[in-house]
Amino acid sequence: MVPAAPAMDSSMAAAGETSSSSGLTDLAAERMSPAVSALASRGGREPVELIVSYATALNQQEIDRAIALGAEVQRSFTALRLVSLRVPAEAL
Repeated sequence: MVPAAPAMDSSMAAAGETSSSSGLTDLAAERMSPAVSALASRGGREPVELIVSYATALNQQEIDRAIALGAEVQRSFTALRLVSLRVPAEAL
């Protein structure tokens, strides 16, 4: 089963407000499903498979941002504004 995260966009990085000991931004934490949030809190290099939905049209800048965080793009669904990623838990 692949954990799915709610809409995630570039405003998450801009918010920059850190939450508790997990190191996640408050905005990132509230947009993650409980399963993804738990994986992010544990961290580590274990790859996590995600389906990320975007509020706006998916563009190359967002794909490049995910790759810079260590993500491997599995598949993108442009019309649905979704991308399937494999990313190290520590990069969530």
